[in-house]
Amino acid sequence: MSDQIQVDRANYRVRWVSYLDLLGFTALVQSKDWIYVFSNYLDVLECFIKDCGFEPRIEKIWFSDTFLLYSLDNSGSSFSAIEATTRWFVYSLINSNIPVRGALSCGDFYADKDNNVFFGNGLIEAYQYGENQDWIGFVLSPSAVKQMAVLGCPADERAIAVLENNFR
Repeated sequence: MSDQIQVDRANYRVRWVSYLDLLGFTALVQSKDWIYVFSNYLDVLECFIKDCGFEPRIEKIWFSDTFLLYSLDNSGSSFSAIEATTRWFVYSLINSNIPVRGALSCGDFYADKDNNVFFGNGLIEAYQYGENQDWIGFVLSPSAVKQMAVLGCPADERAIAVLENNFR
C-alpha cells in the first residue's frame, strides 16, 4: 500500500528536544466551560506560534497541553536557537499568567512531522525531567548539560537552571 507510513532513517538523529507542559490544564478543563478553556488555549497557541515561529531551524508540534520543540541536529547553533525559543515561549506564558514546566534534552529523536510520528530517548528524558519539576520554568537534563560541555559552552557558565542529579 503506497499510503502506509514508511520508516525514514534520516528522521532519526541526535537532536535538541524541548518538552513543555501547561500546569493546571486538567483542572481547567474539568472546572470551566469549554468556551472558556478554548479561549485560554487559543492564547497559549498564539504565544507558541508567534514566539516559536521566528526560528527556522526549530520545529514545533503540540497536542493538548504538551508542546514540543526540536532541532535538526545537536550543534551549538541549534542549541542557541532552541534554548532561546524555549526560553521566550516559557517567558511569554508566565508573563500571561499561564504556568508551564519543562525540560531541554539532547538525544536520539525520530521526527516525522508529515505523519505525526515522534519518539526517542531525547523525548523521554525531556519528558521525565519536565514532569519531575515541582516549580514553574524549564531545566536542562543531564544529556543537554553533557552536550553543552562537548560544544564548549558549559551549563554552569550560563544563566540557565540546571538539574543535575536530583531526578527522583
